[in-house]
Amino acid sequence: MKPPKTTWNADAAWHEAEFSDMNRNIDAFIATARSPAASPGPRAIPRLGRILVAVDGTGGAAAALAWARRVATLDGGRVWAIVVLPPSSMYAGYARKAGWKNATPRLLELDERNGQRILDAAVDELRAAHVPAEGLLVRGFPAAEINKAARNVQADLVVVGSHGHGGRKRFLLGSVADGIKEGAPCSVLIAKRPPGKGEILAPVDGSEPSRLAGGFALRLAHAWRRKVVVVHVYEVPWLGWPEDGPYEFREIVRNLSLNGRSRLVSYEIGYGHPGKKLIQLFATRRPDLVVMGSRGLGPLRAALTGSVSNRVAHESPASVLLVR
Repeated sequence: MKPPKTTWNADAAWHEAEFSDMNRNIDAFIATARSPAASPGPRAIPRLGRILVAVDGTGGAAAALAWARRVATLDGGRVWAIVVLPPSSMYAGYARKAGWKNATPRLLELDERNGQRILDAAVDELRAAHVPAEGLLVRGFPAAEINKAARNVQADLVVVGSHGHGGRKRFLLGSVADGIKEGAPCSVLIAKRPPGKGEILAPVDGSEPSRLAGGFALRLAHAWRRKVVVVHVYEVPWLGWPEDGPYEFREIVRNLSLNGRSRLVSYEIGYGHPGKKLIQLFATRRPDLVVMGSRGLGPLRAALTGSVSNRVAHESPASVLLVR
């Protein structure tokens, strides 16, 4: 049997009928997740009290700084701003190519002065918003240095812009964001644009990373009074039935402890390849933030795999928070 022609079920009556048994405990769940006394352990919702944000003076870095400032207000967090300058060896190459003699020390001094100016401006902006902040100025390859700094400060979250500038002023590029996404020891927020007032999307697949991501999306919705849409894409298996999708979704939501009644929460189901269908949904709903697990259960169970999270991180027009 073929999947229904309507890719996304927008029937409010269908939602109410299918999820009426889920709509009882969501407010209590959110309150528990927000409580300082919330029990620790594998089912605890992540707390983002230590945030590392990469800045370089570009628009992408400005968006990253704005998200770091916003997220820091959730748990009274502390922010470390980091500027990564190119390796010293690169300046000798620039000087030789330009035919400049003994220019390397001067180039290093100028770049350090510029980097410190960018860093001071970022720290001042955070402190002006009453966010405790410190600055880190380092040299090296951006992704490696940012991941190293995340480990050193025991960061709960790294925030990075999705693009930067090329040439001598290249600090953060899309490829650098990829390196941070893959190598950071914590959750990563890829800032595509500054935070706005749009809704939050939370793709779920039943995995533990997806449970943590869904729970954190609910925390954000409660704190910022934003609508959160819990999304599941059912990839109809061979010899499978599209009608099984809603039942699988209902079981996932129940197992993830995302069930309950709240005007801030709605549910959407789609059919097809998860990555492709999610990108289609982002184009129609225009969310402000996508919150998802960095790994899933695998394609045989209609999961959001690493490749799906990679595709979403690259193609989503909205900022993406990958929860580990």
